[in-house]
Amino acid sequence: MDLVNKALHQVLPEKVPALSGADVVCEGFAGVDPKTGRYWGTLTPVVIGQGGDSASDGESFLYPLSAGACRNTPTEVLESTFPLVVDRCELIPDSGGPGRHRGGVGSRTVFRLTTPGIFYATIEKGKIPHWGIFGGKEGLRNYALVHSKKQGEFEVLKNPAVFLDAGDSVSVTAGGGGGYGDPLERDPEAVREDVIEGYVTPEKARRDYGVVMRPGTFEIDRKATSALRKGKARAKAALGLKGK
Repeated sequence: MDLVNKALHQVLPEKVPALSGADVVCEGFAGVDPKTGRYWGTLTPVVIGQGGDSASDGESFLYPLSAGACRNTPTEVLESTFPLVVDRCELIPDSGGPGRHRGGVGSRTVFRLTTPGIFYATIEKGKIPHWGIFGGKEGLRNYALVHSKKQGEFEVLKNPAVFLDAGDSVSVTAGGGGGYGDPLERDPEAVREDVIEGYVTPEKARRDYGVVMRPGTFEIDRKATSALRKGKARAKAALGLKGK
């Protein structure tokens, strides 16, 4: 579906969004509970950011359409049912692709085993970032990092089983959607709101959107922003990159 969208975006610009995290970022854990002697297992998909489109920003923390049958398992249910602790569940700043309409930001969840067990994953779209269109930039890719006392730290995309000890953890990153349109065309007030919400850092606001925030505040330096955007636009024009 994503390849068809990319092929059609030039002729259906009002219909086709930038790339989202797409297929499920799906991972699970299993083992034998030493307290009960019973086998346990769970699938715990992590949700992605959607791609921006012609009318709006991409949504954050949503499953893609292809995974519409999936539901997020609440942390309280997960921890009370299985020997797992969720150490962190958060949105990732700067993970959504910059654009006139920004890609939705991705999420990161850190799972920690309280008993020995195995970790397995089927994570798609982990090789390259999620593409933007019409000058929009890429969103963060999908991947998982295993933190093991014996094996060290290593990345996982697809694997049948990684054996882990109690206290080992897995950090699963579900990337953000791609951006739609030139980031320099985004309303500076929308960029300011993104910074306030924590979706975009002040550094990325300046670098990608040409919006300069006054140090230590959420105020826009209008004069510096205008000068920076004009300079970036001239540089793009000189390189023939307008709208790319």
